[in-house]
Amino acid sequence: MHTDPLVKMANQIAAFFDAMPDRAEALEGVALHIRKFWVPRMRQRFLAHVDSGGAGLHPLVLQAVQAHRAVLGISAPGPSFAFVFVAASALSIRPGWRFGTKLGR
Repeated sequence: MHTDPLVKMANQIAAFFDAMPDRAEALEGVALHIRKFWVPRMRQRFLAHVDSGGAGLHPLVLQAVQAHRAVLGISAPGPSFAFVFVAASALSIRPGWRFGTKLGR
């Protein structure tokens, strides 16, 4: 993914939050918006762009990253199928059983 679309979107987010009278709230709003609506891969590319100088980014975006970098971190993926299967096995859920009745009967 090229960073130009990410820069454009980040700047649009900053333009929205820049109108807020409380600067701290605006910085937090930018960071939380990116965290909520950008997938980890986008955030990873975005943070790499910021780390390489952040060319073209609105100053509010750069300040938001500086103030709330931990919020933008990349989270671990959800539980894998293997984990769900092991958890189901631990609960004594047997293959072929569904909602208390045997399939095929």
